This record gives sequence, C-alpha cells and structure tokens, in this order.
Amino acid sequence: MMVTDDQLFQIQGFLMSEGVSNVGLQEDLADHFCCVIEQCMEGEDLDFDDAFKLAQQRITPDGAKEIEEDLDYLLTIKKKIMLRKVVYVFGFIGVLNLLLAFSMYISGILNAEVSGLLAMAGILTLAISVLPFSFYQMYQRSAQRVREA
Repeated sequence: MMVTDDQLFQIQGFLMSEGVSNVGLQEDLADHFCCVIEQCMEGEDLDFDDAFKLAQQRITPDGAKEIEEDLDYLLTIKKKIMLRKVVYVFGFIGVLNLLLAFSMYISGILNAEVSGLLAMAGILTLAISVLPFSFYQMYQRSAQRVREA
C-alpha cells in the first residue's frame, strides 16, 4: 500500500512541527517515514495512523530536531578541527619567530633591526591568527551560557 499525498503532507507537517528547518533533511526524513510506514502497512497490516506512530518511535525516538542537531554537528566538526589545526600551526610559527628573534639577538647572531623585524613578524602572526580565534572562542562560550540561562 502506497502513502497518499495527504498522508505525505501529514508527515511533512509533523517534521515541521518538530522544528526540522533543513529542507533537504525534511525530504530525506519524509522519504524514510514513507518507506517505514509502507512497510508497516503491508507487513504488519496496520492502518496509516498506527503505522505513522510506529514509524515515529522507530525513526525519531528522541524527536526529529535531535537528528537535525546531530547532522549539523557532524557537518561542522571537520571544519572546526581543521580551523584549530591551522590556528595551532600559525601560533607555533609566531612563537617560534619570537623565540628565534630574541635568542639570536642575545647571542649576537642578528643585529637589532633584523631581530626586531623577526619579532614583529611573530607578533603579527599571533595577532592575525591566534587572538581572533581566542576571542571567537570566548564569544562562543558566553553565547552558550546565555542560551543555557
């Protein structure tokens, strides 16, 4: 037995009422609901309403919004990890420049002008990469505290 258009609208309405805002995810979940409902209606000889309730328990036991939140987390975690790696490398380069500038100046290998330029390069690298990332992290933490309050 196939799911009718009215029943499909009911499924889509359920997903929208659950707070799923990602249109692609809504379509995928609606398709998945249709498959499970059709399977229940044919195999277990249930009517649409009972099959829909059973599909809700099977597919979204903790709510459809949790699926969207998990999807968003999984899609953004790689970007966050890569950003942290890039900031770490730039931070390392900046600190290395500072250490080289001071140690080479103290040991007499570089004169004051060249070691000053090397130190400025290190400070600039830290100011462009590490400081904005640190401020962004502090902003994220404070925004999270505000959402939780």
